[in-house]
Amino acid sequence: MDLWNIVDSYKSIERGVLNYYSMANNYGRLSARVHYSLKYSCALTISSKMKLRTLRGAFKRYGKNLEIKVRDKTMSYPKISYRRPRKVIIRPDDKFSFENYFESLVYRHKRHVGNLTGPCIICGNPNDIEVHHIRALKHISKKRDWLSTTMAKFNRKQVPVCKSCHIKIHKGIYDGERL
Repeated sequence: MDLWNIVDSYKSIERGVLNYYSMANNYGRLSARVHYSLKYSCALTISSKMKLRTLRGAFKRYGKNLEIKVRDKTMSYPKISYRRPRKVIIRPDDKFSFENYFESLVYRHKRHVGNLTGPCIICGNPNDIEVHHIRALKHISKKRDWLSTTMAKFNRKQVPVCKSCHIKIHKGIYDGERL
């Protein structure tokens, strides 16, 4: 990579990390550490590429902001603000909670993406299709935390079967291939 792309990639990594941790209580200290680590790592990468031997050599040649000039454009790695960015959290009503929001996402996913249609996987009948859950909710461990339980509900396996095959499965009569 050329120097311009090296500085640009380090800056984009920093933006991504700081965006991810933007809601942290210790954002100021965190952003200072992330900025310091990535800026000095960038300087070491530049000094290694340009055979300047030391970190001091990179800062001496390119300045404290690592200014890279290509023709008439300049790319630099300047100091950033350590203040937490202000974001407005939109709450539609007082009953809004993360749990309700997540459950609505799970329901939406199951209804739209997980909408299983098509012929029965056992007999091939395209009529009276029902969804059979391979792993029932009652078999999901209650010892997990809320998020793990919700994700287990979210990711459980479903297969389309016709009504007659579904009845056979639940009565224990089905003896075909394992689902």
